[in-house]
Amino acid sequence: TLSTDEQVQVKTEIPVSRISVCAGELCQCQGEQYEYTGGASDAAIEELEGLGLPFPVDEVGCLGACGMGTMIAIDFENGDSIMTDGLDSTLLELGIQRQEPAAPLVSETANDVGIPVGDIPEVIVDMSEDTASSSASS
Repeated sequence: TLSTDEQVQVKTEIPVSRISVCAGELCQCQGEQYEYTGGASDAAIEELEGLGLPFPVDEVGCLGACGMGTMIAIDFENGDSIMTDGLDSTLLELGIQRQEPAAPLVSETANDVGIPVGDIPEVIVDMSEDTASSSASS
């Protein structure tokens, strides 16, 4: 995810005038997460709007590059525009980097191999005499 604690700085040579996100049926279903449920375009719009960018983010009809990803057009103030194939490509073109998730704390890992504690199954072994004698007599 992106941090919105600070003002997001767009790093393009030419100022951006707007971003258009394709809301066509195929663009809504791009990516494993949205393949059967749709919503890829909606998620991209929500994340871009959440950045507080200094230009509008618009939902538009089909941009005509179906099946290549959720298509997003970046329009520049000089009249040029480029199309990107998803949120990651768009952020890259805008010079915005996603923050990597923080590494787990040492106390959150086990066995010095970096396995998060929540991923280690709990195993309980009953070593009482009743269990040992009943299995020996079987």
